[in-house]
Amino acid sequence: MDREPRKESFAFRPSLEALKQFKDASPEAKLNWLEDANRFVNDFVSPEKLERWKKIVGR
Repeated sequence: MDREPRKESFAFRPSLEALKQFKDASPEAKLNWLEDANRFVNDFVSPEKLERWKKIVGR
């Protein structure tokens, strides 16, 4: 049984400086970032991958 080749994976790894800036951001700025990240995931991640993620996380 042949398998399809794996696609390149993607990981987001913010710098230490970016983490420090986020830590000091206002609650409103943090919520805006979270909404933008959620919108991005919902727009660009396939439903199949979202299901796999949910199984991994246990939700």
